[in-house]
Amino acid sequence: MPVEIILIVFTLKMDKDIAAYASKDFKETPILDVMAPCVTHIDECKEPSKYKCEGSCKNTFGNYTCRCPFGMYGDGKIDCRGFGITTIVIVVVAIIFTVIVGVLMFITCKQRRKERNFLRNGGMILKHQRVRIFSEAELSKATKNYDKSRFLGEGGFGSVYRGVLSDDNNTQVAVKKPKEVDNMFQIDQEFEHELGIVFQVNHKNVVKILGLCLQTKVPLLVYEFVPNGTLSHHIHDKSSQVLKTWKNCLRVAAEIALALDYFHSLASPTIIHGDVKPSNMLLDENYTAKVADFGASVLLSRDKTVMVTKIQGTFGYLDPEYLMTGILTEKSDVYSYGVVLVGLLTGSKPGSRIASNNDERINIVQYCLSSMEDNSLSQIVSFKVAGAREMKEVEIVAELATKCVSSSGVNYHSM
Repeated sequence: MPVEIILIVFTLKMDKDIAAYASKDFKETPILDVMAPCVTHIDECKEPSKYKCEGSCKNTFGNYTCRCPFGMYGDGKIDCRGFGITTIVIVVVAIIFTVIVGVLMFITCKQRRKERNFLRNGGMILKHQRVRIFSEAELSKATKNYDKSRFLGEGGFGSVYRGVLSDDNNTQVAVKKPKEVDNMFQIDQEFEHELGIVFQVNHKNVVKILGLCLQTKVPLLVYEFVPNGTLSHHIHDKSSQVLKTWKNCLRVAAEIALALDYFHSLASPTIIHGDVKPSNMLLDENYTAKVADFGASVLLSRDKTVMVTKIQGTFGYLDPEYLMTGILTEKSDVYSYGVVLVGLLTGSKPGSRIASNNDERINIVQYCLSSMEDNSLSQIVSFKVAGAREMKEVEIVAELATKCVSSSGVNYHSM
């Protein structure tokens, strides 16, 4: 057969095969399979020494990709920058460990501080007495961390907050938080003895002490909550109607006298309150008077006096002899009670000055005394007098107030 005929037949056959492949077999037979016998494929990921990759290697046809580890960036084939997942985990774990150790150390130090305060404040002795010991956390929760909305008042020794205990009755209490002053309220053996006696005081006209907290630097005192405010508020607030009748004024005066008589005559040893004034007299839900605040109080044996190194109390209510001599006795409380009686009678503060008949301005105590002398007492009382009988009672109480505030110690009357 001639060569030309053979070439023509071969060409036609190739064309037919190519057409058949293009129309039918292309979808079924990948081109790589056709070329497989002629191509050698290399997996670069299996040869890390030859093909650099600092991250996650992925093989591709004729090449490979390299993604940097989590937390790092850049081209993994060249160089990855940043911190790898291992480094991040180590750092996070180290930080968490440090925080946990720090918190545990803080809690431990705080607990040890509470224990030191408890022992220093006489806790080992007081916990065996009839005294309820509150924890610092318990009182903090009761007062909402001493929130301003729970603030009741402030005195020379600290602030008082209303608290609600987490007991079955949701008992309301008054928490006295003394100011943190060096060497103040550190309970030595003598103060432990005094505090033990004060906790035994049980009189209906004395605010009852429920317990204390010894875990703080300065002990916190917990009293029963007395809801109707201070006697001072009801004396000087014109909107209050509690003391607008002589009957109520006389009742309150008698209740205060009963409390002071208990301190001076029935308590053993004798208790000198040391700061008798209307703001230290509270009225309960029935408007019964209760004496409070023993911050300036002292104990003394029968027929003895106490020389104090620092005058405590409120000017206007302080006994002049106590101011001059520094000697505190029952008579000091009696003088202060007399000033309280003048306030109940006139509705005025002891520092108030009023013009007398000769236009001379004198303080309210002197004015009350002069009104007694010229029979004009009815003109200065701050309440309604029902009749001659009540007016006679007013005059008797005014005369008692006069005797209480007598300037000479020998003329003082006992409760």
